Amino acid sequence: MTGELEEVVVKILEKISRPNLEELWELYEELDGMTRRALKVLMLSEHFEEESFRVRFDEMEASDVEELIVRDREVMIPFFTVICGLSVRELERLFGIKDVYSLRGAKKIGERSRRKLKEFAEVVSDLLRHPLTLETVAYKFYKNWEEHQKRHFRGRRVQDAVTEGLKKHGFNADKIELDLGGKKREIDCAIPPDPGI
Repeated sequence: MTGELEEVVVKILEKISRPNLEELWELYEELDGMTRRALKVLMLSEHFEEESFRVRFDEMEASDVEELIVRDREVMIPFFTVICGLSVRELERLFGIKDVYSLRGAKKIGERSRRKLKEFAEVVSDLLRHPLTLETVAYKFYKNWEEHQKRHFRGRRVQDAVTEGLKKHGFNADKIELDLGGKKREIDCAIPPDPGI
């Protein structure tokens, strides 16, 4: 990314309000980084107009969207999900795509995951039918992902405080894995049963 484009990204990020900065500075740090990465992927695309700072979603096929996702799955999957105004539950309910976020961290993409990625790219391509400015997509992503993540950050903070308090009183409160109905389930902040009882 050229210095000029990097400067544009900095200016876009400066315009975005951060109402909970003191409380959730880690979240905003993460949002800044994710937004930078997403914008970099878009700006390096052949569908980015440097003169107008528009992303030509109207010219993209599903294969183009898929290519952008593959460049940085960890960021581009949530990016396209929220840009389209969707949630994980809506993707499943409306389009039959289950747990699209599972594609974010997978080291290798197997055949089923490849199909899911292709289906997701088709949905995104169908929903994003107009060119949008870089600033618009940055703001939309940032604010929607902020709203989505605030409760998770607050919840983790409370969970960590409870876990720490229990450990101070001698309880080994960590994640445990249980076999429930033939499926492995992970439970946070659980106190494992005492095998001596």
